[in-house]
This record gives sequence, structure tokens and C-alpha cells, in this order.
Amino acid sequence: MASTALPLYFPPVWVDGEQCVDGGVTDNSPLAAAVARGARRVFCFRCDCDADLAQPAKGLLEVHNRSFHIAIKQGLDRDLNACWEKTKLVVVDSCLLSSPSLLDFSRSEELIDQAYNTSLAALSEAGA
Repeated sequence: MASTALPLYFPPVWVDGEQCVDGGVTDNSPLAAAVARGARRVFCFRCDCDADLAQPAKGLLEVHNRSFHIAIKQGLDRDLNACWEKTKLVVVDSCLLSSPSLLDFSRSEELIDQAYNTSLAALSEAGA
């Protein structure tokens, strides 16, 4: 399944004769597709946090994670800027106080609850 083929963690998979990786690597938040299909209001839930970038990355895995995070953030920022005047964007930031590593699921329930509450508050504030 390509949707879980994160580079470095899982190998690319073959789909119809083509190697694929997780779609979030190339189009993490497909805002342009929503706008092109006529969306008048788009909700974008950011799942990143710049607080993690304050400390230097150590080791190969941490450098990879940091590089991946920066690339995803820059892509999303570029997409947001390109769509800002074409539709009403509601951007929800939910910065975690401390982010777990990519494959650490020990705090999943806590993180899901935090994301749910942050999202619910933002949707309520936006009148959705």
C-alpha cells in the first residue's frame, strides 16, 4: 500500500508498473485540488509544530525526520499562499507541546483527543 510507504521507514511499492511512496510526500495537503473543484471554503488542519525545530537534529534518523518536516511545511506554506485569494481558508494550528517520534504510538489517545478538541474549537469559531 503506497499510502504508508514513508521514505526511509518503508520501501516504495509498485503500483501499475510505477514505484510509489506515501502521497503526503509529494502533496501533503491537496488544497489546489479542492480549489480547482470549486471549494468555496477549505479547512486545513496543520499537524506540525515549529517548537520541535528549536533544537539541532542529531543522528541520521532525526536529520531525516527534520528534513521531511521542513519539506512538508514549506510545501504546505506554498500551497496556502497560492490558494489564499482563491477561496476562504480556515487554517487550524495544533502545536503539540512535545511531538513523539514518527513511529511512537504510545501517546496516540492523548494526541487524538488534543487534535479533536483543537479542531472542534476552531470549527466552532469559524461557524462550521
